[in-house]
Amino acid sequence: MVIVLALVSAVVAALFLLVAAVQKNDRITAFQHDGVPVQVTVAGCRGLLGGSGSNPVGYSCWGSFTLSGRHFREGIPGDALLAPGSQLSMLTIAGDSGPLAAPGVVAREQPSAGAYVLPAVLFAAVASTATALALRRRARQPALRSLRGLGAGTRLGEATRGV
Repeated sequence: MVIVLALVSAVVAALFLLVAAVQKNDRITAFQHDGVPVQVTVAGCRGLLGGSGSNPVGYSCWGSFTLSGRHFREGIPGDALLAPGSQLSMLTIAGDSGPLAAPGVVAREQPSAGAYVLPAVLFAAVASTATALALRRRARQPALRSLRGLGAGTRLGEATRGV
C-alpha cells in the first residue's frame, strides 16, 4: 500500500511539473509574440524574510500602469528594492494585462523542451516501477496446473469432485 501511495504521489508531482512546464513555455511565447510595452510606476515594496524570520532575503514590489484606458496594479518581478514613484519600462501581455516582465528577460528566454525532462523521467520511473511490481506479483501467484480429467467445458469444481 505504501508503494502504491508513493507511485500515486509521483504521478501527481509529475502532472504538476508538466502543467508548470507548459505554462512557462506558453508564457514565454505569449510575451514574445503579444508583449506590449508599458510604463509601470512603483507603488511600494515589502521586505521578505527567510529562515527564522530574521534574515532579509529581498523585496516584493508592486506598481501600477494604464493599458487601453484601464488602470492595473500588479506585482513587479524580481526581488530588488525599488523607490516608490520610480518608473520602469516593462512588458505585459496584450489581452491578459496581469503579468509583467522586463524586456531584457523576455529577450533572453526561449521556450524549452528541457522543461519537460523531469516530468518525463518521473512518469518513466512510475511506469517501470508499476510494471516491475505487476510482474513480480504475477510471478508469485502459483501457476494453474492442468488437472487430469479437466477437459474442455468442464468446470474446476466438477473436475475435483471425488478427489
